[in-house]
Amino acid sequence: MRHSIIRRSGGVTIAFVLGHAFNFALFWGADRILDSGRFGLFYTAVMTIGIVMSPMMAVTLVLARRFAEVGAKAGRRQVVAMTWVMLGLCMRAAPFVVAVGALLAVMAPWYSIEAWPIALLIPITVLALVVAEILRASLQSMLLFARASALWIVNTGSQFGFSLGALFLFTKVWAGIAGIFVGATLASAAFLPWFARATRQKASEPSKVISLRLKQEIPVIISYSLFILLNNVDILLGYVLLSRADLDTYAASALLPKAIIAATFAIAQVVLPVVTDQHAGALPFRLSVIKGIAMAIVTAAAAAGLLWTVVPFVQRTALAIRGLDVRLMNILAIGAVAMSALRVVVVIEVALQRYALGFAQAGAVVLFAFLCVTSHAGPTRIAELYLMISSGFLILSGLMIAAMWTALSRAMHPPFH
Repeated sequence: MRHSIIRRSGGVTIAFVLGHAFNFALFWGADRILDSGRFGLFYTAVMTIGIVMSPMMAVTLVLARRFAEVGAKAGRRQVVAMTWVMLGLCMRAAPFVVAVGALLAVMAPWYSIEAWPIALLIPITVLALVVAEILRASLQSMLLFARASALWIVNTGSQFGFSLGALFLFTKVWAGIAGIFVGATLASAAFLPWFARATRQKASEPSKVISLRLKQEIPVIISYSLFILLNNVDILLGYVLLSRADLDTYAASALLPKAIIAATFAIAQVVLPVVTDQHAGALPFRLSVIKGIAMAIVTAAAAAGLLWTVVPFVQRTALAIRGLDVRLMNILAIGAVAMSALRVVVVIEVALQRYALGFAQAGAVVLFAFLCVTSHAGPTRIAELYLMISSGFLILSGLMIAAMWTALSRAMHPPFH
């Protein structure tokens, strides 16, 4: 049961769905509160936070793998000690992050960000989110998935409450981003003492803490950051290529498909420590890999089918998402299935310390951007190109994985002559 992908993914996915329900409710509320043109900007700003955060999200994946390795060999005491080291690094980095935000705010008019507070808030919001993710990665690496899920729900719930409240009071994009920052900060601050009590371990002396070895993990950081960029590059290009009205339509139509991709992150979060633990213990992990990818595809496909069926009816009710184009949403929902599976594939590569597919994503990003720019793409064309790139890359991933398994099988069982 310790290495049960399906059982653990099912439980964590329920928590992730609840957390992302808060995220969806925030976007739905923003869609209703903000006037034309501002919702697209708010959605783009939140996606930009995700992209800027992607290197640190990759670091938290590295930490989850490293924590899992250390926990399997040295016990939870060392994991707790390493967690405190990372949190200390975040606190020391805070003045630098604030300075970067101030610099971006000064430069805001030069790169067409419409409000300098947004530029100021993005870096410090990323830092607050990173602290929460470090705590969650630590708990997951110790296979304490219930406690990690509780942190996730508290974090997303507080972000929803503060951000939506700020949007309602001020009807400004920057106020919504400030609410996300406040919510994440308070959730982490409230959970930190609980984390210490839940682990019931004191940190080891600094000289005894096992090295994090982050400098050796640059390939991992690049690989996962490229996935986040590939996942959200359509929104960034939409901000550049589309009118504000078309950006509103694209953002509203992408809201539910992007939620599918985000929700299936729970599966990747379970696959990483489980496969790492199996790999470190020289246990067979092929079945876990197959289950992880299959579960991502099945879950995302079921969610996409639900959108196809339910959303046209919901759009006729008071719960309708303003500006949503059902056809555009359906195209993006198919692409979401491929992107959900790709996330699990990239995470499995991280667990096995292989990065070929991760680096290949750079080519997919460049190709997508080239096709969008040269074709003067509108909303529908961007969605179609997004589907084409994500599906094509998933097929390429399947072929490369099959080739890897064939090579490993031949190496372990050479033919007789």
